[in-house]
Amino acid sequence: MSKAFDIDKLKQNCLILWAIVQHKYRYLTECISRFGGSGISWWLKTHQQQKEFETALKDLRKELADESVQLDLVEKVFAGFLIPEDDLGHVYWYTDAHNKLQAFEKKLEETSVVNVKMLKQAMNELKFIGQSDDFHRIYQLEDIQQRVKNMYQELQKKIAEQQSIEREKISVETQKNDAEKAASEAEKAAALAKAKTMESMKVKEKRLAIIEDKKRQQAEKELTELRIKEQNELAEQQAKSAEIARQEKLQESYRSLEIEEAIKGMPLEEMIELVNEKIENKHVFNFVQLDQLTKLKATIDNKELSE
Repeated sequence: MSKAFDIDKLKQNCLILWAIVQHKYRYLTECISRFGGSGISWWLKTHQQQKEFETALKDLRKELADESVQLDLVEKVFAGFLIPEDDLGHVYWYTDAHNKLQAFEKKLEETSVVNVKMLKQAMNELKFIGQSDDFHRIYQLEDIQQRVKNMYQELQKKIAEQQSIEREKISVETQKNDAEKAASEAEKAAALAKAKTMESMKVKEKRLAIIEDKKRQQAEKELTELRIKEQNELAEQQAKSAEIARQEKLQESYRSLEIEEAIKGMPLEEMIELVNEKIENKHVFNFVQLDQLTKLKATIDNKELSE
């Protein structure tokens, strides 16, 4: 019974040892296949951790199936193991992508504005991850790689949408600016037209004032000429009247002389009779002649007295 038990345990130990040998041999072939001659050296450095590393990778795959798990978990898992330096670069891409996405989300929360520049920087890291097929095949992380690719495509859509929104904003702003510029130009044009109209009105008013002034001057000139003409006509008329009066006076004087000459040769009795007759019929004389006859009568009377 004891002997049979020992044989079974030995068989079990042999199976375990064989599984370990097979695992280590498989890992060795992988190292040689990947690194060539230096694969044996790499195997010697890392075969002790390989079982634990594979378990950690298995757990990582399960956790990353939840899309709420952050990408920086990749570096946290890989950091506990020795891996090729070239693979570290791929691991750091996950951390860089995580940090840049976090910075983008924080900026978005603070400003409520999609920072396309920051988003593109994060997308560059996602792009590198999506292109590193060998790394993900070696560590059997194709699912997380596909998740990153999907994330990259979604972000591309968001960028396209944001750029479309930005273009629309720019278009609206441009239209607004154009409208404001057009309104400003129209206002300037209206102001200029108004200024020109006012200037034209001033020029017109000035011209009208000049015309009115000329009309006024012409009217004053015509009035002055009319007054001069009237004065000349009045002076001429007065001169004519004066000439007529002078001629009448001369005629009266001449008549007086004729009467005096005629009287000188008359006898005194006839002269007296003539004067009395003329005085009695004085309506046939004007006042000048009447006065002369009256004076003449006085002279005769005085003559008689002297005789």
